[in-house]
Amino acid sequence: MGQLGTTLFHARVSEYTVFISVFFAFQKKMRFFSFEHFRRTDLANKAFKEAQNQDPTFLQGWTGQAFIAETYGYEDEAMDLFRHCISLGNGLEASLGYGHFICKTLQVISEKQKENAAPHEKHTSSHSQYIVEKMYGVSVAVDSLTRYVERVTNDPCALNMLGVLYERQNLLKSSKKMLTKSLKLSGPAEQNLVLANLARVLYKLEELEASIKCYQKVQSRDFESNCGLALSCWKAGKLEEAYGAYAEALQMAKSGEQRSHILAAMATIAYKFQVI
Repeated sequence: MGQLGTTLFHARVSEYTVFISVFFAFQKKMRFFSFEHFRRTDLANKAFKEAQNQDPTFLQGWTGQAFIAETYGYEDEAMDLFRHCISLGNGLEASLGYGHFICKTLQVISEKQKENAAPHEKHTSSHSQYIVEKMYGVSVAVDSLTRYVERVTNDPCALNMLGVLYERQNLLKSSKKMLTKSLKLSGPAEQNLVLANLARVLYKLEELEASIKCYQKVQSRDFESNCGLALSCWKAGKLEEAYGAYAEALQMAKSGEQRSHILAAMATIAYKFQVI
């Protein structure tokens, strides 16, 4: 590339970098952004790289590149970039992005443990699992999301994620507080997920009646929600309701192992009926 071509390229990238910066300022108010609206994600990536070259501490440059990596499915790179972003400063988008990755990784790890899946399954890499388990991923995500919700107090998604991460740390009262706030702010599409999370935490706090009410408010309960409802009813001494919830869960069981556990629980309840 000749000198003129190089000059024009840098001018174009610089112009695009200014556009990206303005775009970030606008999107901070909306608290989300998507590169699907960009016609040239490759040019956006070059712009972010140029911004990093000009100023390695420029937070928006790293955050933008993290979201591009996420968009194209480079999850290990995206997680590393988000983690680097939160080490540079309290960026709202980076805090939310990193918290999302940690929650998603925890969910997949939990599913693998339930199904005894091999480490390479479920599309979660050993790198992501290493960050969660060996590099205090949950603690870092909690710190970043805590700073986020202090500045953005009406984001139900962030409050829900923070509540789930508090639960992971066994800080159940803090988890209940965040999930309760999230539920008040959630729309119809998000309420079922938040209700199920809150009901699970209430069960662990032994607030059984409140847990049962939350589970009963969940529309179209799935296998886990029905099992959770059954456990709460069982512990509260409501055997008929527990048996009915297990019966619904049995219809949703996806494996022989799940059906075996449910049938054993139902048999225990039936025996309890005879004793009473």
